[in-house]
Amino acid sequence: MCSDAVGACDRSAADTMYTFAKDPLGLALLLAMTIASSAILLVRYWLPAVALALEAVLLIVASYWRLDSIVMIQTLVACYAFARTARGRGLCVGGIGMMLSMTASAIMVHPDVLATEWVSRVVTLAAVGGGALAVRGRQQAKEAEHKAAEECRRAAELAFQRDAAIRRSRIAGQLHDSVGQGLTVIIALSEGLAGKTDDPRVEDALHGINEIARESLGDTRKAVRALTEFEWRRRTVTIRTPKNPTSFMG
Repeated sequence: MCSDAVGACDRSAADTMYTFAKDPLGLALLLAMTIASSAILLVRYWLPAVALALEAVLLIVASYWRLDSIVMIQTLVACYAFARTARGRGLCVGGIGMMLSMTASAIMVHPDVLATEWVSRVVTLAAVGGGALAVRGRQQAKEAEHKAAEECRRAAELAFQRDAAIRRSRIAGQLHDSVGQGLTVIIALSEGLAGKTDDPRVEDALHGINEIARESLGDTRKAVRALTEFEWRRRTVTIRTPKNPTSFMG
């Protein structure tokens, strides 16, 4: 008996739409509500609360003439988008508002089978909202996983840079302590022996050793300076680089 009543309500809704479609003004009203309801969906992700509110109002207006079926799908799409984006109190307020609009629509369109129609609409609304929340939860989990992977990659990169800096500092220290000091000793010895021998060939050799040692010492100091300057510049860039570069994109 309940199914017979629902079938009769469906036939009544179809008869109402047929009656409107035969009249030019009624047909214009059908087209206007269909176009308006579809156009509202264009902003469902930019202004989800506004889109949901407009669809709810349009659903109630259409239900006044028993034409709720032409905007029901668009209303559910707006509900899905709202559930995907809304959070906290806004999500609760939107859900309660849609429950009220669905209830008002059921009262105006199907007063004789109100309980059955109301339950079916609530179940449909809950299914749409639950699906949207499930998709959003999955997306948030993927974002959290991606963020964790990015943090691990960043930590590994920083560890590699730290180890490279330690190696460069060790090399610079070895160059300065061993090679630099050795060349300094060679310069001091060659200068100390200069002029104390009577052999011109030895004097020329000492002079050549002194020149080569001085040039090598200068190159060593340049290499140590280059390593330390590179490390200082790298640290400066690391400090000035934001931790999350995408935060400047809003």
